[in-house]
Formats: sequence, C-alpha cells, structure tokens
Amino acid sequence: MRHRWLSFVVAGLLLGGGIASAQEILWVETYGQPGDRETAWGAAATADGGFAMVGYEAPPLEGGGGADDFHLVKVDSQGAFEWSRTWGGFEGDWLTAVVEHPDGGYVVAGMYGLAPFVHDAYLARTDALGNLVWERRYDGAGLDTRAQDVWPTSDGGYAVVGQQRVPNGPFESYDVRLIRTDGAGNVAWDRLYRREEYGNDVGLAVEETADGGFVIAGSTQSSAWACYLLRVDAQGNLLWDQVYGGGFAGGSCDDLEQTPAGNIVATGCSTPAGDCQTFLVSTDADGVELWSREFGGASDDSGHALLRRPDGGFALAGISSSSTSGWAVDLIRTDADGNPLWQQSWGGDLDDRGLAIAPAAGGLAVAGFTTPVGQSSQDVLLIKVADAGPLFADGFESGDPSAWTLVVP
Repeated sequence: MRHRWLSFVVAGLLLGGGIASAQEILWVETYGQPGDRETAWGAAATADGGFAMVGYEAPPLEGGGGADDFHLVKVDSQGAFEWSRTWGGFEGDWLTAVVEHPDGGYVVAGMYGLAPFVHDAYLARTDALGNLVWERRYDGAGLDTRAQDVWPTSDGGYAVVGQQRVPNGPFESYDVRLIRTDGAGNVAWDRLYRREEYGNDVGLAVEETADGGFVIAGSTQSSAWACYLLRVDAQGNLLWDQVYGGGFAGGSCDDLEQTPAGNIVATGCSTPAGDCQTFLVSTDADGVELWSREFGGASDDSGHALLRRPDGGFALAGISSSSTSGWAVDLIRTDADGNPLWQQSWGGDLDDRGLAIAPAAGGLAVAGFTTPVGQSSQDVLLIKVADAGPLFADGFESGDPSAWTLVVP
C-alpha cells in the first residue's frame, strides 16, 4: 500500500458567510495503491490513539476493473499507516461501519455481494491485526439486504441496521432492517419496519438507548423523501417513527447522536428549495422536534457523520459542491443548539468526500476518500482538524463535564 504524507500544514477554505473562522487543518493523509479505487465509509478512534477505517478496495477501472472487496485500514495517532486487510467474494463487497472490540480487535458491518445488486447483510469480527475471527451473513430470502451500521450493545452483543428488499404488491421496495445478535453474531431477533405501504425506507445509523432499546436514523421515500427516525424497545417493537425535513428532491438522516438528557440529534440532507442542504435536527426522546438547522450554499451539501463534542455541541462531516467545481469534504462545528461556530472544507477539484468522523486528541478526524486530479482512482482520505476542548487523558471524550480532564495538545 502506498502511504503519502503531506508534510505541510494545509490552509483551510472558509465556506458560508457569517460563520466564524475555520479551525486549522493539522494534517492530511491518503492511502491507496496506484490506480486502485479505495474508500473509507466508516471510521473509529482506537484505544491506542489511532484510527481504524473501513470501506472497499477495487482494481483500476481501466482494463475492466474488478469486484470491490472489503477493506480495513489501521493508522496511528499521526495518520501513519500501520496495516491493511482486504478480503471478500466475487461480487461487490463493502464495509460501512467499524467499532473497536474491548480486546483490541474490530467489529465491522457492510454488505456481501451475491450477484449484481443483490447482497447479504454482513457482520464480522477481527483480531487486533485485522485477521478474521468470525464472519456472519444475514440473507434476504434471495433479495438485496445490506448492513449500514453496527452498535455494540450493553450485554456484549450487537445491533445491526440497514435495509431489506421486500415484495410489495406488483413492486419491490426497501424496508428498514434491524438485527439483534449475541457477541458471536448469532441472531437473537430480526425486525423490519416501513413508514407506509409503498416507497423505500432505509436504516443508516443505530444507537442503543438507556432503557435497552434502540433509536434508528435513515431515510424514507414514503409519500416524500425525508429524514426518518424510529425508536424501538429492547425486543425490537416499534415505539414511534417520525419524519423531519426532506422535500420533493430528497431527504435523509445519515447519522445520529444521543445527548445525556436523552434527546436525539441527527444529520443528513434536506431539500427545501430543490438543492440538498446539510440538515441537523434535534428531538426529544419521544421524537418531538426541538429545533432544526440547514447549512449550505447555491448547490448541493449534505451531512454524513455526526459527533457530539465535550462542550455539548456537534461536529458534522459531509460533502459540499456549493463553492467548488466538484465535491469537497465539508466539516461544520455547532454549539449545543445547532448554531454554527465554524466551517471548514478540503479539496473539491473532483470528488473528495467526508463520510465518517471520530474524536482525536486536540481535534477531530474526518475519513472518506479523495480523487486525485487526472485519475479515475480514489484513495482513502484522513484529515485531522483542530477543535480545542476538554478531553480525557487518553484522548476520548466524556459527556459528563465533571469527569473532564483538560489536556493541552
């Protein structure tokens, strides 16, 4: 694997008038084989201060290309490459989420390709060096089903959320799928949820709630595109579902966080006037909207990942095309009420995307992919941005201010 180090500090491009000065980009790293397509769709901070990233790796498009394979990359706290692992079958295999296991290994989720446009939902555990310990596939009765996120549960198991293709009269459509497993990936229960009779409903993020249930963020195409939030009990029974934002051209919530008060905050896309705007919405534990915010310019912008910060505010990672010729990585920092504090972008000549976010000592790490100018390939991208705030000595955050220990980077 090629490891390319940018040894200079990259100056940030400020987006959006009226938002305070952007924070300093501390370093930028890319990882990839020449000509290959390599991406990161999920990322996690690791206990040693480094980062794990997951996505797919595929041969160059020139000469016919090849099937996408699962891809797991580990780097240290400065972004220096440590190792990577690639595995999969003969069709397209993608990883979309990663969490670190208490033993130092990793649990990853995604989709295992069976045929064009047909997948099984996928969950796997590796050891600390990325070697497979076990893998599980959850089928869709011959129809497409995918895992988009995984959450480690309080009893040592996992909650896996995604979508399931289902027959629906003369048509087929997607329902939200939530799978509850034990610590070895064996199914405890498996549920489907739909907003209305027709239209696609997709689960994109999941977290366990204080009562042992789960809250899900995703998108719905029922009646109209919108951000879709659902809450279920510990057995997967639906407690409520609600839609927010949206518009005739699209809408979604791609990621969520819960606050110590039990409120839910989610980010994604809303289209009030046609073009997608980065969307941030807060609700109480019953799904009642408390506030919502939209950020963006004259073209499309979207939030893909969300992180609650120690001061109670939020960091949103996503993409923007409002001030560039292509797609740029977009990072927005807000206060606890969703009011913008600063905004930072990177790239934008072709296709550069921020798809995951993780805490880092003295700042934030945004992962995704970048498209080098003059190439059809992509490289995994990792950017560290300064974000001053109180942290534990190990670099991880606490939602309880009484436990904060200030660390000076």
